[in-house]
Amino acid sequence: MLLQYSAHRFRFHDLLRLYADKLVEAESSRTRHDAFARLLASYAERVTAAMDRALPQMVRLAGHPRPEGQFPDEKRAAAWLAAEATALVLLAEQAGRDGGLADFAWRIADQLRGYLLVNPHVDGWTRIVGAGWSAAERSADRRARAAMLMSRGQARSMVGRDLEGLDDALTALRLAQECGWDAAAAYLSHNVGWQYYEFGRLADAETWFGRTLDLTAHEPLGHIRAAVLNGIGMNMLDRGRYEDAATSLTAALEINNATGRERSALVNRGNLASVLRQRGELLDAAEQLDTVLRRHRRRGDLRGELSTLDDMSRLEIDRRNLATGLSLARQAHDLAVETYDRRAQTMTAGTLGNPLRENSEIAQALDVLRDGVAMARRHSYRYLETRARVGLARALALAGEPDAA
Repeated sequence: MLLQYSAHRFRFHDLLRLYADKLVEAESSRTRHDAFARLLASYAERVTAAMDRALPQMVRLAGHPRPEGQFPDEKRAAAWLAAEATALVLLAEQAGRDGGLADFAWRIADQLRGYLLVNPHVDGWTRIVGAGWSAAERSADRRARAAMLMSRGQARSMVGRDLEGLDDALTALRLAQECGWDAAAAYLSHNVGWQYYEFGRLADAETWFGRTLDLTAHEPLGHIRAAVLNGIGMNMLDRGRYEDAATSLTAALEINNATGRERSALVNRGNLASVLRQRGELLDAAEQLDTVLRRHRRRGDLRGELSTLDDMSRLEIDRRNLATGLSLARQAHDLAVETYDRRAQTMTAGTLGNPLRENSEIAQALDVLRDGVAMARRHSYRYLETRARVGLARALALAGEPDAA
């Protein structure tokens, strides 16, 4: 009676599904409503437990009292999230259309935010945030509205709508402060600082990171404190203050190592390798990046992988291994396109143009770098625009266009 179309997934034959629909329609509306409510409650509990196992550090509205009863380890929780993400989006949308069950839309959307941030699913994130925000707007719960704006802001930034993302983060921060949701206020303060960092407004980023550092002083091993120390380190790196950058990034790494946050620790290690590279310690940087890449791949972390490949490309170009640098840059750019991460696309375009130019593929280098400049301008990535323009100027000079260069 049922057809299995993938692991753990079954469906009715078409005719049986039509018959089942008629049987459901014959039930009372209360029976149908109660059945759907039970389904939503079951999924809400499962996704909360899965997130507690897979990404427990993520700021959310609620946690699960005994997640180990649902999922024995992180790997199984992550596998369940991967299998159920599409179904969860559909359930949240359906719940949002039911006035009596609309709260489930923002509860499920809030839980899934961390998963969608780490595993980009742009269409799904946009849809679930839309359903969650629509439901939260109708709710009297200010924490729910803050959570949905936090999620919408990050989803918008993912696709390059950064100014709208910043507006959402600032509004969510105000709501979180008003309702006393301190963890969300600290996290959002960090997000605002990171947004300014990505705009290239380093002084503004430093101000917001400093505020977040104050807000997390009572939680020396907290995830948000580690995140803001990482942000401060990257800000110092872009300013050329290598020792300050290394100090801050090492502090973030120590917190994440002490608390077992492997993914965050890998981000810190990759950033420390960038410090080593820019200080000219290329062998040490290469060893660090090789380790980080292997571990990102083992975890299936595409965003971590593309960022590491981008750094490795720059390193190989510095070492004059141009063919290897070009191959790595292409891999990074392809992953950025695959994950639909606008900032990563801009970053990797700026990197890819350099080995193309150095390998005398001038026409392709010009195309890639012009695309990088255009995307950076469109999304206000001033630092990335500067990088792309420097590369473009060099390519134009080699193309015999000194005035344009």
